[in-house]
Amino acid sequence: MDVLQLKYFKTVAEVGSFTRAAEALHMTQSALSKSIAKMEDEIGVRLFEREGNRITLNRFGQRFLHDSISLISGIDDCVHAVREMASMERGEVTVGISKDVYIDHLIRQFLIDFPDVSFHCYLLSPEQMHDGLENGTVDYVLTTLPSLGASIHWQDLYLDQLEVMLSAKHPLAGEKSLHLDQLRGERFIVTNSNYNMENIVQNLCAQAGFVPRILYEGTSTDMPMYFIGNGDAVMITPRSITDGVRRAVPVKDAIKIIPLVNEYDGMRKMIRAAFKEEHYQSIAAQTFYDRMVEYYSSLEAE
Repeated sequence: MDVLQLKYFKTVAEVGSFTRAAEALHMTQSALSKSIAKMEDEIGVRLFEREGNRITLNRFGQRFLHDSISLISGIDDCVHAVREMASMERGEVTVGISKDVYIDHLIRQFLIDFPDVSFHCYLLSPEQMHDGLENGTVDYVLTTLPSLGASIHWQDLYLDQLEVMLSAKHPLAGEKSLHLDQLRGERFIVTNSNYNMENIVQNLCAQAGFVPRILYEGTSTDMPMYFIGNGDAVMITPRSITDGVRRAVPVKDAIKIIPLVNEYDGMRKMIRAAFKEEHYQSIAAQTFYDRMVEYYSSLEAE
């Protein structure tokens, strides 16, 4: 017995006629009669009394109708709730990111536009990303990590590059691009610690032949902006993060952002999205993914 049979039974019981019920259900009377007869055989009890062309529910049918109405209503409510969850009105989005990916500005604007959506963004290890994609608890992940598995689909989004943030009054502020060696002797701000910037800065400076002098290391955004704008230090950040932070927390006019010339290993990393094609994604998740692709495309075009 299935839900469709229950709905057939309910319609016949309500209209009191196989002919009119078949018309309402857009099916043949013969097919409807066979479906009801099969259901009665499965239950082992007759539900209708048949007198010529007229049919009425017997006491077993009346009890079955009462219970089936509640069951059908519950199923309809369940379907409606799931459809609402998958819609933009009450959808859900679950994203996993690695340490070197920043999408706070995208999430903020998305939730401003769609305030009823539930958004979940997790900082995940490679193993957690793989497991989340495989079991469907994560819609997709954003990372610069290598492949998470042969069964997972990958899409390259943006080949990130490093930039230098410095004071607008700095002697190098008028340059269109900078070589890392030009920063020898500068004091450095190392922020975005959760994005592995400490190791990146240390490794790049080592390749350029010097050890960076750290003025401040931490997660604050206001304090680095003060020291950089005041000319006390410079900061190296991936462009995707710089642009994202600039959109989330507008950078002051006292600060210049200049591309760093790609001379050493580790200066460019591909930001990639990964997902399982066979797993269902809500309309909200698909919409955020499209926005994300559009954002990284805009960085590539600039």
